[in-house]
Amino acid sequence: MAKIVDADSHIFEQPGMWRDYMPASQRHLALEIEEDELGFSWLTHRDKRLLQCYISQPGEWWESYGGPHQRQRAGEPAQTRYQDMPATYRDPVARRDALAGWGLDQQVIFPNWGLNFGFYLQGDAESERANIGSWNRWAAEISNVGAGRLLPAGHLTLRAEPDWISEQLNGMAAAGIRQVFLPIGLIDGKRLSHPDFEHVWAQMVDLALVPTFHIGAFAERTIADGYHDGDIIQYMTLQSLVMNGLEAQIALCDLVTNGLFDRHPKLNWVIAEYSVGWIPEFRFKLDMGYDVHYKVVGAHNVTLANKPSTYLDEHIRFVSFANERPDKVMDRSADNIMFGSDYPHAEGLLNPLEDYREKAGDLGDRGPAFYGGTLTKALDSAAGARSLARQ
Repeated sequence: MAKIVDADSHIFEQPGMWRDYMPASQRHLALEIEEDELGFSWLTHRDKRLLQCYISQPGEWWESYGGPHQRQRAGEPAQTRYQDMPATYRDPVARRDALAGWGLDQQVIFPNWGLNFGFYLQGDAESERANIGSWNRWAAEISNVGAGRLLPAGHLTLRAEPDWISEQLNGMAAAGIRQVFLPIGLIDGKRLSHPDFEHVWAQMVDLALVPTFHIGAFAERTIADGYHDGDIIQYMTLQSLVMNGLEAQIALCDLVTNGLFDRHPKLNWVIAEYSVGWIPEFRFKLDMGYDVHYKVVGAHNVTLANKPSTYLDEHIRFVSFANERPDKVMDRSADNIMFGSDYPHAEGLLNPLEDYREKAGDLGDRGPAFYGGTLTKALDSAAGARSLARQ
């Protein structure tokens, strides 16, 4: 019987986490969560406020986001304090013990504020690396506490020396971490398929790690900063919400058409929270654009061994929200889509599996793969590739 695996959930970092999991020599670089005089908490760095830290309630957008932001701007006291969040939001032991009651065998765990601090620390590579290292040490502890049931994603930046990147990846693999969250977009002007990053993908294959995109606020935006100018909150802009999925399409076009998966045929990739409704049209555009470009130019930038959409179907796994009707998307694309509750975010689900099934409807024979088999296969395939390489 296939495992039931929630491919997208989050754990809320607590005050002191980055400092506590950071070497003493770097603690002056640590992020912090601090409460103001009205009871609102803020993510801070070197005493500078970066963003307001809310406590989300699954299914409650206004109560989670809009209401607290509005009250803070009006100078009204907080109605809920960050420290009062449920234990399952912040405590790996409580989360692990809740899985059985939710009907889950395993749950992937992403950072919360770790998804967004890259935008605010841009230009300060030393602080970015130090705080990423803290998350990875905590993720190793989550993995240990989870005893195979919690699957924390590691965190990586490519704005770093190869030795630092290699050290982080080796540490993740040693801790049993399987997925690696990394920012989407250009790295100092270089695409992810650039030759300078070949050593990263080769090491990920060697260590059975699966690179993963998750929506967040990153140092270099795919949608240029000018389009976000004047937005009230820079880590959750109107453009990013309206155009959700665009960043993933641009990155995937690069990875596929520049031959990354021909060079690394054992590499799998996961895309989380970038929606899935665009996938059928994107498959068509990949194949059409690759063909038309050849007819216009008379040569391929990179000659692929297969149609571009084949790599999308065979190497990429997408996490779907329940209300996207994933069955309808798969009818027009491929069975490479999977379940993720986004617990405990406001756009997520309070009872991950039960609420998801109610919203998504009956998936029939696709159910076992969708609710865990697809992700398990991707992770096991990566592990199998590593085993074969070492024989």
